[in-house]
Amino acid sequence: MLFDNLPPNRVLRNAFSLFTKPGTTLYLAAPFFTYPEPILEALRSEVSVKLIVRLGPATDANALERLRTHPNVIIRYFTSRSFHSKIYIFGSEVAIVGSANLTDGGLNGNSEANITLQPSDPDFDEVCALFQKYWLDAHAYDETAAQKYTMSWRHKPDAAQDPLAEAVKRDFGYFGPSGIKVGEKAAPKDRLFVEEYKKKYQTFLASFQHLQDRYNAAGFRRLPEDVIPLRIEIDQFLSWVRRHHASDEAINKSPIRKGEALTEFADQLIAEWRTAEHRYMMDTIPGNYRRISKTFGTKADFDNANEDEILDALETCHAFSEQLRFTLGGLQSLRREFLRNNGINNIKTTLSHLLFDEGDDVERIADCIYHSRYKLRNFGRSCAQELAGWVGQSQRPVWNGRTSKSLRYIGYDVEQIS
Repeated sequence: MLFDNLPPNRVLRNAFSLFTKPGTTLYLAAPFFTYPEPILEALRSEVSVKLIVRLGPATDANALERLRTHPNVIIRYFTSRSFHSKIYIFGSEVAIVGSANLTDGGLNGNSEANITLQPSDPDFDEVCALFQKYWLDAHAYDETAAQKYTMSWRHKPDAAQDPLAEAVKRDFGYFGPSGIKVGEKAAPKDRLFVEEYKKKYQTFLASFQHLQDRYNAAGFRRLPEDVIPLRIEIDQFLSWVRRHHASDEAINKSPIRKGEALTEFADQLIAEWRTAEHRYMMDTIPGNYRRISKTFGTKADFDNANEDEILDALETCHAFSEQLRFTLGGLQSLRREFLRNNGINNIKTTLSHLLFDEGDDVERIADCIYHSRYKLRNFGRSCAQELAGWVGQSQRPVWNGRTSKSLRYIGYDVEQIS
């Protein structure tokens, strides 16, 4: 979607009402800030706001103060003109990037060019990671900073803005975002987006557990446990639901179900699945599971695997091989691009962390999405979630676009992902 401030539907200010949901967090970054009204309106919906600005002639101290004193707002700042990004992230629903500042003109009247990014777009996570980097680099706009900046702002000459810029340099220093290096080893492990991600994962996990309970209550297995684990069989059930029932149109029409209504509809689909034709699960999935388990089943297996074996196993993941749709030259081209973009050592570091390191496994999945040390090109959130579901030590279920859409169709209140 394009927001270029053409009325009535493409005015950027309207994004705040379109995409703000109660309880979410707004992550906003713009060098110029003079217009707090849409943020104040959003705060009435009990959201939280993290805001990054640039102190200087185009950022109004009074506007900052109207937000700073709100308990759900945290502000950080740069002073260098090198900070020029405009980023608007509405929880995990949508991100907007483009030319518009947080000013009346930027959000209402100027001719601007701003585009939306959905979570299904790989660039969505890139934008989130960039905001996180800015947030770590920026300084806290606390009461002391606010008093100092307000004093400089009030005494700036009406006809000249340069003295204010000089005062900011004198009082605050001159700094912008640090350089971003791919694969940097000392990047802090920030939790800015991880906590929100964990909440979404928790909701998915509760929904999957309810479905698994219904599956167990039906009292059958299509394949025995020693051929594929139950979580993989249920993933194939959800794949069948997606293919035969859960079209995008059907998902949009499907209500959120609760209690007996949810149980009855899940049971109905499971009963239909019991005798449904699904040759892919019967003929292909067992071999895929053996292949991926041979390479990623244990830390020793993984450490002994060569480059080709690792890539062969990754191709078992639907989310990874799905990239063939966007890769000229087929499978071999995708393999070469993945290696060229990341390097085998970085690939092994990330996969080892995801599958075998200690600590919270959901946080390790999030690390592969947001943490600069572990984030890989051509290996986004669906890849990390799916691989952890296939062979993760905690036996988490597979979470990808197919499972989330199918669960939503059945009636579970889960976020749809790529």
